[in-house]
Amino acid sequence: MADIYSKLIRGTAVYAIGNFGSKILLFALVPIVSFFLTKEELGEYDLVQTAMNLLIPIFSAQIFNGTYRWLLEKKTKTPPQTVILNGLTICVVGLLLFSILYFITSEFIPLSISFVTGLLLLGSSMFFQYFQFVARGLGKSRLFSYSGILYSFILVISTFLLLKIFAVGVEGLYWSIIAANLVGSVFLFFTSKIYLYTKIASYDLTTLKEMLHFSLPLIPNQISWWLITASDKFLILKILSADMNGIYAISSRFPAIMTIINSIFLLAWQDFTIKDDGQDVRVNTRLFNTYMRVQFGMVLLLAPLSELTVKFLVDAKFYEAYKYMPILYLGVAYSAMAGYFGAIYLKSRNTIGVFTTSIVGGIVNILITFLLMKNVGLYASAIGTFVSFFLIVLIRILQTKKVMPIKVPFPEMLFFTILSLSLSFFVVHFDVRVNLLIFLFTSILVFYFNKNIFIKIKNRIVK
Repeated sequence: MADIYSKLIRGTAVYAIGNFGSKILLFALVPIVSFFLTKEELGEYDLVQTAMNLLIPIFSAQIFNGTYRWLLEKKTKTPPQTVILNGLTICVVGLLLFSILYFITSEFIPLSISFVTGLLLLGSSMFFQYFQFVARGLGKSRLFSYSGILYSFILVISTFLLLKIFAVGVEGLYWSIIAANLVGSVFLFFTSKIYLYTKIASYDLTTLKEMLHFSLPLIPNQISWWLITASDKFLILKILSADMNGIYAISSRFPAIMTIINSIFLLAWQDFTIKDDGQDVRVNTRLFNTYMRVQFGMVLLLAPLSELTVKFLVDAKFYEAYKYMPILYLGVAYSAMAGYFGAIYLKSRNTIGVFTTSIVGGIVNILITFLLMKNVGLYASAIGTFVSFFLIVLIRILQTKKVMPIKVPFPEMLFFTILSLSLSFFVVHFDVRVNLLIFLFTSILVFYFNKNIFIKIKNRIVK
């Protein structure tokens, strides 16, 4: 048990080096863009980013995951140069297809960004993400982390320069992302020595087919995930307005605090599950229960501070954003738990299972958002996100029992869920002073339920 915890702690620590620093830098973008862009401009930028998040998995054929899986798995006898070149080939072909389709589409439909900007935005994002997965697959997690810091640093600095100094508007955000992607890609290409694995002779069609067989089912899964986390923004634009889209964009940025911590652990957890046999029920249960309590703990600590956070960090025109944050925090918690069980699907190569659960969540999210938005406004998106992830977690718990058995404490999960939803009501209907008292209460509660974690941290510090 101690050895398992040590492996996860070491893996988490490596990813924390880069991810925490990079995500904190990205979080600094929230006040920058809120002060220099209008609600409509921020809404437009968010829609473009949302579209890119859908297009990248489609045109990359999700080969990132296939490459990572083949490189990391010890049982495979495929040379790494074959795996990497196969993946790179798919990325190049995908970018060419995107170029053709984008050019044709732009001739008939007016798009908000130019052909060159769109091509560079998708292409640079695709290759940077691919090189990051390659670095992880080659066991160079530190370089993966450093690339994240470098990317974020370039993005924040270039965004500030283009928005504040040169005042180029929303276009500056797109070029900041392109610059950050290119710098990050070049860094990984040379430091990870990816150039050594790109010999044409290494190409193997049989291996490529196997990789695609693993990766292709993840495309509809990503589309389903996109339906849960991003499709709301198009419904907001259609039913409400671009201004409201800007407000929701700010509101959804703050749960990134939780995503920072979750993404660090989930990367290490994904590495661990693929390598480990994972049949110890006691160990699996303790790991998940600890992870679940940490998730709810973050919700209980962050939700009461929503109004205070927006008041001091964001321009006044986005003040309304705080109202939707508590429910979104809860949605992120369940998203993290869904990701926890998602890694188990990857372990068993059951990518179909990942897809089916995600498609259920995606459909539920769209239905709830569409049916409720005219009556409750942006709350519909937040509620839809939470409910869809909640359902995904329940289904995945049942489906992954045979691969990695876990005894989930459902009464405790239900208690924290109801308490978190109650906080959503209090945050909106009471002022900052009352919410600070609530924060004090939830802090005591979080410490009580996570006291073993705090004791272990204290003992490590003392040692």
